[in-house]
Amino acid sequence: MSENDFCKLPVPKESGAEMDLLLAMHMGWKHWSGNELSVALHLDEGGGKPPVSIPRFSTDHNVFFEHVAAYFVNLDMSFVASYLVEDQMWQVVIKDENESFTGKDYELPHAGSIAAISALRKSKQS
Repeated sequence: MSENDFCKLPVPKESGAEMDLLLAMHMGWKHWSGNELSVALHLDEGGGKPPVSIPRFSTDHNVFFEHVAAYFVNLDMSFVASYLVEDQMWQVVIKDENESFTGKDYELPHAGSIAAISALRKSKQS
């Protein structure tokens, strides 16, 4: 997954679940790549909008990805993470009624982001 994958995602105009998800994924990128994303989040200040909430993370994978999983579960989508013993990789599958989005990687947050980016792109198209 490259920085370009993140740059293609639309940036929400207001705070809320979508913004929290995007921030979570950006923080995850920094965590496992050691790099800052060059993409900028332009937020409108003022205007009576609530402040953007930035979720807190631990390096523990379960805690780290809880926020991203909750986003899709709240949309009535399933979020299943499993470890593939033969491949020695993590697999994350996000499903709705019609489609499933899969990400595989040696790091759970990375696998989850791959699946999440695909699911977000599809949901924005419909």
